[in-house]
Amino acid sequence: MDRGELSGSGATEPPARTRAMPDALNPRHLIVRVAEIAALVALVVIAISALPGLDQVRARLQGADTVWVVALALAEVASCVGYLLVFQGAIRDDLNRLVQQLIR
Repeated sequence: MDRGELSGSGATEPPARTRAMPDALNPRHLIVRVAEIAALVALVVIAISALPGLDQVRARLQGADTVWVVALALAEVASCVGYLLVFQGAIRDDLNRLVQQLIR
């Protein structure tokens, strides 16, 4: 007998799912990631301005509007995040099912 039959009602309630927040969404972790990305961007900027042989890159970027460069970088990041979210949502259930089959 299941719980619905014992309590007298025909409907059973699904078990409540409580999920802990992933470590990747911890505010401290996010701050560290933002700092790492900022350091990487600074390193690229320094490399482009200091390394020999990148004169063409410097010449092309010299006339660029900073707002557009930042907007394009943000759009690229948003595109990558969107792709990851869609990919995760599309395959998460299939992967969970596969893992459960492998464990059994």
